[in-house]
Amino acid sequence: MNVRHIAMGALLWWSCMATVWSASEVLEVAGVRGGLCVHLGSGDGALVLEIASESRCIVHGLEADPLAVAKARNALIAKRLYGQVAVEEWNSATLPYGDNVVNLLVVDKPGQVSREEMLRVLAPGGVVCVREAGGKWTRTVKPRPAGMDDWPQWRHGADRNPVSKDTLVDVPGRIQWLSFQGKQGKEMLTSGGRNYTSDSGLLRVRDSFNGLPLWSVKVDAKIRPAATPDGVFVVIKGVLQYLDGATGKSKREYPDAGSPTTLLHARHSSNNVLVSCTDDALIALQADDGKLLWRLDLVAPRAISIGSKPDQVIVISGDPRSAAAPSTVMALDLVSGKPRWQRADLPWVKTCYRSSVGGSAIAFEAGRYAIPKGMDQESGVVTAVHFLSAADGKNLKDHAYMPAMRHDETPRAFFVDGKVVMHQGETKNQPTTLAIFNDLTSNPLIVPTVHQRRFPLYCHPPVATERFFIYGELGFTDWKTFEHRNNPITRGSCGRDSEGIIPANGLLYVFTNSCSCFSMLNGVAALATPYPRPPQDTHPLITGPAFGNRMQASTAKAGSWPMYRGDEYRSGSTATTVSAQVRQVWEAKPVQPDFTGPALEEWKEYPFATGPLTPPVIADGLVVVAQPHTHRVLAYTAADGKPAWEFTANGRIDSAPTIVDGLILFGSRSGWLYCLKAADGTLAWQLRLAPTEQRIVHCGQVESPWPTAGSVLVSDGIAYASAGLHPLTDGGMRVFAVDIRSGVLKWKQVVTDMGYNDNAWRGRMGLDQDYSDLLVKDGERIALSRWVFDPTSGKNEYLFQNSFYRLGRDGAYLTRGTWSYGYPMNRPRVRRPLQVGSGQMVFGINKGADPSKFKWEPTGGAPIRQEPKLFRRDFKPGEAFNVQWAEQKNDTESRIGLYFPANRTAENSTWSAPYPGWVEGMVLAGDHLFLCAEGKLKSYAIVDGALLHEMPMTQPVWDGLAAADGRLYVTTMDGRLLCLGQ
Repeated sequence: MNVRHIAMGALLWWSCMATVWSASEVLEVAGVRGGLCVHLGSGDGALVLEIASESRCIVHGLEADPLAVAKARNALIAKRLYGQVAVEEWNSATLPYGDNVVNLLVVDKPGQVSREEMLRVLAPGGVVCVREAGGKWTRTVKPRPAGMDDWPQWRHGADRNPVSKDTLVDVPGRIQWLSFQGKQGKEMLTSGGRNYTSDSGLLRVRDSFNGLPLWSVKVDAKIRPAATPDGVFVVIKGVLQYLDGATGKSKREYPDAGSPTTLLHARHSSNNVLVSCTDDALIALQADDGKLLWRLDLVAPRAISIGSKPDQVIVISGDPRSAAAPSTVMALDLVSGKPRWQRADLPWVKTCYRSSVGGSAIAFEAGRYAIPKGMDQESGVVTAVHFLSAADGKNLKDHAYMPAMRHDETPRAFFVDGKVVMHQGETKNQPTTLAIFNDLTSNPLIVPTVHQRRFPLYCHPPVATERFFIYGELGFTDWKTFEHRNNPITRGSCGRDSEGIIPANGLLYVFTNSCSCFSMLNGVAALATPYPRPPQDTHPLITGPAFGNRMQASTAKAGSWPMYRGDEYRSGSTATTVSAQVRQVWEAKPVQPDFTGPALEEWKEYPFATGPLTPPVIADGLVVVAQPHTHRVLAYTAADGKPAWEFTANGRIDSAPTIVDGLILFGSRSGWLYCLKAADGTLAWQLRLAPTEQRIVHCGQVESPWPTAGSVLVSDGIAYASAGLHPLTDGGMRVFAVDIRSGVLKWKQVVTDMGYNDNAWRGRMGLDQDYSDLLVKDGERIALSRWVFDPTSGKNEYLFQNSFYRLGRDGAYLTRGTWSYGYPMNRPRVRRPLQVGSGQMVFGINKGADPSKFKWEPTGGAPIRQEPKLFRRDFKPGEAFNVQWAEQKNDTESRIGLYFPANRTAENSTWSAPYPGWVEGMVLAGDHLFLCAEGKLKSYAIVDGALLHEMPMTQPVWDGLAAADGRLYVTTMDGRLLCLGQ
């Protein structure tokens, strides 16, 4: 969708003579209660602070005056609101957002920004309020573009035909917004610019165009809601209610609806009818006032749909478990409930639980996965779609076929442009064709579909628009030309009846997925088509007061901890020796932001920041951490923990900064690389790694679609950093080498390949591969997950099956990504077992969190299981070690449950010790190994694994333990920085 095509004449315009507005007046006039608010010309931040205090908005202020920005930031930090509100220095003709992102744009000082540019960033239905010359305010509402459609009910509408009228949806190439939901998501509806997702009894409501949470409410599980442009029908504690879409408040109850198990809402001509199906009745009510239209008692009603030619309800009645009692198909008048026709002579009815209507035909979907528990699922049941006439119930066609879904073979018919379509295969689990019937009396046109990768299948029903058939790994088949295109950024969320992908609002919505088939973008997301003219990469360098200053030579020594996990190899080790018995020396607890409100709850699920503070880094007499959600770097004196200085960046800082040669380097999620003077925190330079400024919303804050990790790898005076979320989105992952003194770019490479066409992509690879990761030194090269780069030239190679990296030219092997950065694959891991190493030694845990998931039985053998343990493994110089990790036909490791490469490392251990519990922090400090596990800090002798000491320990942030200069440092989940020593 391209907002530039919207005619200015279609805009809704309003003006008033008010010259000063309070936040409450702005919100009242705009009619915006939540979402993303931007204030252009935010001054000292007074109005953005008020808006955040009086609404559920995330607020972003843009101000040209740097002194005003600094004042606003200080005030917001003091109020614990920074993060919910952020203020950025900005003076440009373009706004730093993608298309259709902002809900409310308040313009005090437009500067160079045109009205067209303001409308570009507004979401459909969004409002811009502009202070004109003379103080008059004007209000403009951006209309919804033609060609955009909702998906307001299960399978799109009351007709249950899973075909959207959205003509703007196309093969995705960029991320519109991204969030995270730990459980596999499903059952999303969208209407009126709001998305409704029902998950285990919790209805979550988000803005459709930026993904910001608006409100949530507990509802009765397993009863699918039905949405309208203004609200949503739900069942709460057995009572059918209509909730206001903007606030979640109940507007109406329907006491005559009984105890619904299924809801349908039909607005046909003058009829606005709500149909409630209970265990023993079908009930129709006026949706506007709840008036009962009719009730019909039935036996086990099911397979309900509503047609419009004529307006009638289709239902099957009769106990499917009873061999004696027949099941009857009925067509009932929508308004009166009177029968139009019925059939009790259809042999397939007992195996049918779904129906859909298209024009003059009704499709009944029958198959073995539709059979209720307690019936024999193999007794002659044929997967088929049966078609009856909507007018009189006469037989039109019976079409038996093998459906396309991999696990749950659920048939589904599509009514598209007067045609009937089914996705079918020649053999089980091998769908190859679309069967397209121009009418149900003729033979179908058979159109081959694309086999995506080695396995062309999918574990969710396909969907369609009037332009495309959409299936599998985001495969699109054009209905007119039958051209096949796809971009396997992800695939739909698994489910027998749930739409794994939703085409609506000009976007493609995808959900958190437990699939292990390949390394896909995970989370709840809206994907969009690429911009008509992709941005040209530019990387401006901004210099600060400390640029060019002669920096103090680094005093960092062998016992320091200057970057995340200690060094460029992220080994988790240091030469410093820490006593096996330590006590708390000092504690620092910076002010934390206020975690309240629906959008701020997203911060707690943000997968890139592992806690309220990052793990610490220690060098040059400083201990430095970042506070991710307030965009701040905080420095403390290592001797006593007193604050030294702080610095606020232009976006989240997700991981620990790096201290080197009197400088501090870090990346921000806004796509910038920063360099500060370590002595006082003043800016030396900042370089934009993102190709342009087009911010989106990610887990409750504004971020770039090309974010940069906080932890920057520095080796031999060169900083290595990346920008991007996934190789297949927004033009790929960009990797950079930058001179740390000057900020000059040495080289840049763009990664756009994931190797999906290789047969090795399955199972273990899907669990183990990372599509983005922290950079690390791998032998003599630089690695980003499995891409390795020459440090001098940037020439790169993709080692997609290589799951280990090396400590130096001939050192030990550690598991790639042992630190578990970013979005996890959810089956079976949340985080990988931690490992640390030094020289030829590796220490680690050989398994994940749940031993029950590692009971596998290899073919033809007895059950094998690795017991969980703490281990030390010593590599010999020149030792042959298999670094390949993928599911192969005869891969015994995959069959005995060795899901983690760490398990292979443990096979030839030098010693092992009893499993200490789930380890959340691990450091090798001289002769001692320290672990944070299940509420305790434990120390071990590295020579034999003897437990030397243990003491109570507050839960650390993940991998939040560090060692330097004879002391331990740890950041905790309650927001503290602790120093432990003698």
